[in-house]
Amino acid sequence: MEIGTTAEAPRRRECHETTTVTVGERSAQIDVELAGIIESLWKLGINTRACCQDQSAGLKRHVAEPRGYILFQFTGDLQRFLELLQGTPIAEHRWQNFEWSDGVGSPLVEITPIGWSYGINVRRPGPKRDGIEIGASVKFPVEDIPLLESALTVILCDRRKV
Repeated sequence: MEIGTTAEAPRRRECHETTTVTVGERSAQIDVELAGIIESLWKLGINTRACCQDQSAGLKRHVAEPRGYILFQFTGDLQRFLELLQGTPIAEHRWQNFEWSDGVGSPLVEITPIGWSYGINVRRPGPKRDGIEIGASVKFPVEDIPLLESALTVILCDRRKV
């Protein structure tokens, strides 16, 4: 889980082992499994606010598919992130699928999202913020973390060659 460098950073919950990631003036404690991804995003100029390598850890309810997440500072940061992945081996993972079942003994159909999903986060004005901020998030299966890190590493290497 990431903590920002400003007074308005969200409260940190200790859930996973973390490491310090520093890129330029920016530094934060990041879950170990996401450290390489967040470092790459920052180097690519993509701003993030928070992340978690497995948000299902510590939940008391069953989660069908453990998922990590990244909360981006603004919707444009999420858009740039998704555009970067175009043409990479993980590109097709970006789309959400659904698993259908009728539940045990239930006449109702249950729809369970699997794969990647997205959200919009609206932050109201506050003491350190004059206007509304609209951020975005992505949730992804934890098994995609190594593929995502690898894709971003290749993108960074390609940009250094230019």
